[in-house]
Amino acid sequence: MESRERGNASERRRAREGRRGSPGERRDSSKGREGCRSVTDEQRHVRRRGETGAGGEREDDEWGREGRGGNADKRREWESEARREREREMERERERRRSSSRARKSERTEDGQCVDAAARNRERTHQQHQGWGGGGQLVWYGHEEYHPVQAGSIDGTDTRPHDRGIKRALMARRLAAYDPASDPCAASVDASRTLFVCRLLPATTEGRLLQAAEAHGSVQRLRIVRNIVTGASRGYAFIEYASAQHFDRAYRRGLDLEGVGGRQVLVDFYRQGLLPGWLPRRYGGGVGGRKESGQIRFGCRDRPFKVPLREVPVEQLQKLGIPLPPQGRFHSTHQVPPLPSSLGTK
Repeated sequence: MESRERGNASERRRAREGRRGSPGERRDSSKGREGCRSVTDEQRHVRRRGETGAGGEREDDEWGREGRGGNADKRREWESEARREREREMERERERRRSSSRARKSERTEDGQCVDAAARNRERTHQQHQGWGGGGQLVWYGHEEYHPVQAGSIDGTDTRPHDRGIKRALMARRLAAYDPASDPCAASVDASRTLFVCRLLPATTEGRLLQAAEAHGSVQRLRIVRNIVTGASRGYAFIEYASAQHFDRAYRRGLDLEGVGGRQVLVDFYRQGLLPGWLPRRYGGGVGGRKESGQIRFGCRDRPFKVPLREVPVEQLQKLGIPLPPQGRFHSTHQVPPLPSSLGTK
């Protein structure tokens, strides 16, 4: 039984080897495959080089030097030439811009003198304004009358509202929705002797503010505006002096008090009681503000009007009831802003 099983196993092994072939035959077959592979690679190499191969002469074939390799060389040449052409075009454009810039900066008059174009434009603008002035650090202030459209203009010459706050202020002005005399806090204040103080630190107390205010004269009343719910300071206050001379001295010299951001506190006159047509910020009016809010109001000490750089539309401003800019009477940013003429001071 065992010998029969061994015989069957040997027969099965010989049958498998017969199907696969002997080890020698397998080595020969592997050499044959390698030979076929080497022949195929050689033929492919011959075709790429354009030499004589199994397919004959292929010098002008698509696989030859003038075929695949030649197209790649030509493509590289075309790309480099196009790149050089773009660089030459960019250099010509830069030269045109430089020449046009030099022409704008320097022009010659009829007598051959070289004239600065910027100076010529400033002189031309001054002549067009006919005495309205322009340029430099000159500014002007809206200290006689308040108009919402003018307060929203950087030079005070706009004739159209540019944000919704100004439209709301115009509606309140038209409906007479705000009356300064109706404010109980404002009714008991003498506007001609009241100083407005802003940029106060949240920690500034009435005692510290009174100490700084009394350096210019006797103080009759002082009030820091606070939140009616939390009692926190809102950063501004009103100081009423005992005399107009003390008020004028404090207005011109300022208060020796550190404000928000390490800056000195800002003082101004009491616009609510002195400017006709005044509207507070809650009605879309007011003055000052930040650029991030998108509703800056000009004409105050913090945000003065700039000198108009274009012709002032006098007829349109008069038709809309907007005050005109001062003709040739501008102030430097280093000068003290003027007070309203109703106070009897210049």
